[in-house]
Amino acid sequence: MTTIVNYLGKCPHCLQASVTSSIASTSSFCIAGEEDVGEPLLVMCNKCLSLSWRTEIEITTEDVSDTDDWWTEGSVNKYKKVLKDNQVNGKKLTKTQKQHLEQLVSSRERWRRQDVLDDRAKGCLRGMEYADIHGGTSSMALLVFQSLIENKNIGKDKIDYDDIGRRYLEWYNNNAIDTGVVNAMVFDLVNEGVSFNEASIQVDKKLHGMTASSRPACRALPITVYLAGAINKNPDKWQYSGSAKIFENFIERETRLTHKHLHASQISKAVNMICMRLMLDYSLDESIKAGGDYTTPKTRVNLGLTYKPIEITRKDLKNTGYADDALIAAIWFIRNTDSFEEAVKESIKLKGKSSYCSVLVGAIGGALYGYFDIENTVGKNSIFEYFHTEYLT
Repeated sequence: MTTIVNYLGKCPHCLQASVTSSIASTSSFCIAGEEDVGEPLLVMCNKCLSLSWRTEIEITTEDVSDTDDWWTEGSVNKYKKVLKDNQVNGKKLTKTQKQHLEQLVSSRERWRRQDVLDDRAKGCLRGMEYADIHGGTSSMALLVFQSLIENKNIGKDKIDYDDIGRRYLEWYNNNAIDTGVVNAMVFDLVNEGVSFNEASIQVDKKLHGMTASSRPACRALPITVYLAGAINKNPDKWQYSGSAKIFENFIERETRLTHKHLHASQISKAVNMICMRLMLDYSLDESIKAGGDYTTPKTRVNLGLTYKPIEITRKDLKNTGYADDALIAAIWFIRNTDSFEEAVKESIKLKGKSSYCSVLVGAIGGALYGYFDIENTVGKNSIFEYFHTEYLT
């Protein structure tokens, strides 16, 4: 456990009294699992703004509280500048001091990335739920979330898709709402003893290939939240371990439980990649570009990702369940509005009683703005109330 003891001390530069806090912990400011270097923290005097090592502070009184004159920890940018200059207040850093600051910067940046990830992941799931007019997609996403947690799949390189399928089927057989035509037809066949894979093939044939829906895209988001957490914890490992292939396999297998069409898988990968990049603190344009790599050349043109993109206006947006149309419209609304709430409201107007586009706007918009910014819009109540994104990240 971390304990904080406050001390009244004298700044070695302005010689005025300030308060500093000593944080006692096995590894207070180091990366988890690392041993504490034992070097005092570099802090900044709030009176003269100078940087000092805590060993340089003359301690006069112990256990001081209720004062506004605090010594504060320096910002990460200040620490980086000290490391770049290799000195503080004209004194060259010792090897131990340098090691301490390097670990401190690394851990602080990791904590910041984790905060961003958790905020945007929660925003993504809650935003998707808010924009899901009838609730079918978000209900299925909750089942995926529950499967990951209850089967302890987090941290593993495989997911129990049989269990996810069983949960979908149980949900369907217990008066589920807003299942969608393709899902319902697949579930009916599975109830007759057909496997999910064979059922999706049969439904695709029966519907003459009309299974290129965007419906699967958002139900796989808990898987993407988990992958984003894994990448955030160890970015170097994931960068060189075929993380793209793992992501693609995870999302495609989930999509093909019900939807056989190639474009359903493509758009599901695109949407989930966009959301994952946003969770990992990439810009909107960078995230859309990464997601767009999974789409057709025509869709990339309409997303503005080619050398000569075409200009899309609101009247060009199509009110269909076709996955590519839904993504193009969703990105248009996110780019051409100034808030999460406005983007969702405008997308609902386009779709009327259907939520093909709006649910994508909710997911992508929630990941873009983060839960902190959309909390007042989405409200407190949620089907994810007992399943927090931190469980996945």
